Amino acid sequence: MIQLLTSRELLFIGRCAVIVLAFCFLSGCTSAPKRLPNQFYSLQASLPTQTYGKSVSIEVRPVSIRGVESSRPLVRLVSDDPIKLEEVSGHLWHMAPANMVQQVTVDALSASSADAVFGTSDNVVNPDYRLKLSIHRFAFSVDGSAILTFDATLTASNGRIVHTRRYLNEVALNSKEIDSAVNAYSLALRNALKKLATDIAKAIEATEL
Repeated sequence: MIQLLTSRELLFIGRCAVIVLAFCFLSGCTSAPKRLPNQFYSLQASLPTQTYGKSVSIEVRPVSIRGVESSRPLVRLVSDDPIKLEEVSGHLWHMAPANMVQQVTVDALSASSADAVFGTSDNVVNPDYRLKLSIHRFAFSVDGSAILTFDATLTASNGRIVHTRRYLNEVALNSKEIDSAVNAYSLALRNALKKLATDIAKAIEATEL
């Protein structure tokens, strides 16, 4: 025997169907947007030929950098007073900044040297000099510039410090795009390394090992 549903039962079923359909609709509308893939960047620096006057070997030591600027995400300076930094989500250096700056520094100084040999502890044995970089600022502001500040110390094999100086370089961004910030970083590093190479040449010329 077929039992017909009462009007109250039909009303209840209808309400339940409306609730289920509404829930499905809202779930579809509020689903998270598709996440864009991460973008990875690298620095580059090309220097003019530099003569150091002696066939010396120089080991570039591991670069020192601390705080949020040592992490792989690019860092933006959002306030000067107080100094406030924030990571840029989805935009990362392709390796840790300390390792990247060391590699670019070695490659740039080595390629531009007419006589001195630059390398790391992996390929320079008993170096005549050791070069240490300590980064203090590695950030950019969207409406301003890319800022790179580091201390460089050149130490002779006898332990004597023959050169130490703080290098500060700021390069204006051409746009608000992240690519503009990366290009500005590369130019800032190039400018700083160009000055550093000249200073190293002068220090080596004035030093007797």
